[in-house]
Amino acid sequence: MSINADHLRRVMALGLAPEALKEVLSIIADVQDDGSAKRARQARNRRYYEKTVLKRLNSASEIVLETTENVLNSSRAPTRECVHNAKNLESKKQEESKIQSSLRSDLFAEPVNGHSVEPPKPKPKRDTSEADRIVEGFLAGYSALASQTGLPSYRALTNRRRSCILARAKDLIEALDFPDPMAGFAELFAKIRAGPHLLGQNDRGWKCDVDWIITESNFLKIMEDKYAQKPKQLNYAGHQSHRPHYG
Repeated sequence: MSINADHLRRVMALGLAPEALKEVLSIIADVQDDGSAKRARQARNRRYYEKTVLKRLNSASEIVLETTENVLNSSRAPTRECVHNAKNLESKKQEESKIQSSLRSDLFAEPVNGHSVEPPKPKPKRDTSEADRIVEGFLAGYSALASQTGLPSYRALTNRRRSCILARAKDLIEALDFPDPMAGFAELFAKIRAGPHLLGQNDRGWKCDVDWIITESNFLKIMEDKYAQKPKQLNYAGHQSHRPHYG
């Protein structure tokens, strides 16, 4: 609050005694001084707080920047270290490979106790020509039989069919005393051709196929004439029965 001329005129218009007027003016001056001091104190406090806040903000910014740089450095460091380790590992592998090659060549080049050491020879491949001959002979015989009798033909030679055919060839030699598997297969196909039941002459119209024939139990039944046509028998009136009988 500031005192101007208008304030003085209004105070003097009250008709106060000089002592009273002096006291009023003194009070007004004291009030004015208190307001100025308060405003000055508030300004000082505001400047102090502004400096304190600014100082704290600067300190916090420095901490954030330092933390960010540390994180980035720590994240890049393992990458550089991993690349360095990978290069060292690759270099060591190449050196070990060279050393092993050198030792291997020296081992087989230099004689030991007056005798030269030769490198190991590769294992000879197993001869499959005989097995192929047996399998191809069986399939050729079955194809001829199927075309003559109407049996189902085969479309592919699977591993199971090949192993079964070779197993039956082994049975012909070891169990049935055939000198050669092809002779046994020829007799097998002859028995099938002479067995009407195997060719579809039954009440179901069923016919044997290649998988059924090369099964061990069925193969032995055919070779033991279990499906051979039996001679016609006389009935009670002495006439031949026209109904065929099969095992």
